[in-house]
Amino acid sequence: DFSSIVNDDVKFDIKKSYQLDDVASLIYTSGTSGQPKGVMLTHSNLLYELAAGSRKFNITSADSFIVLLPLYHIFAFTTIFLFCTSAGSTLTFVRSLKKSEIFETIKETKTTIVFGVPKLFESIYKGIIEKIDEQSIDKKFLLRTFTLANNITIRIFKKNFGKPRLFQMRRNKL
Repeated sequence: DFSSIVNDDVKFDIKKSYQLDDVASLIYTSGTSGQPKGVMLTHSNLLYELAAGSRKFNITSADSFIVLLPLYHIFAFTTIFLFCTSAGSTLTFVRSLKKSEIFETIKETKTTIVFGVPKLFESIYKGIIEKIDEQSIDKKFLLRTFTLANNITIRIFKKNFGKPRLFQMRRNKL
């Protein structure tokens, strides 16, 4: 009930400086208990997410994100929306969660980054395997050979030399 804090006479000063512990966003979630609740995220919370993500992921304005989760989902809001907007990246919302439409959107937008929950990646993986299984035996052999060679170089050199090319090849074939 927000009636106790709502006041029609309140004027907002957009030039006011805000403190790190001020609430920046209120996200509603069912949480793990199943009871709906509002989660207050402070400016400090959001800046921490950005700082932690920046150390883990090298996101630039050249990247293109695809949004597969609703923005009211805390992971989608903090990880996808904030990372994307802070880096100046492209953000694309999918029309539906049908595998065929997701793959078409990834191909159309030249998506470089997909963040999601495990169930989402299981579905994407299943779709990729189905597409690979539709290929001729020589194409399947070639793809598995490149994948094996790439995995070996990752173990030896601790670097993924084949990522851009292999991902591009797979995405174009989808």
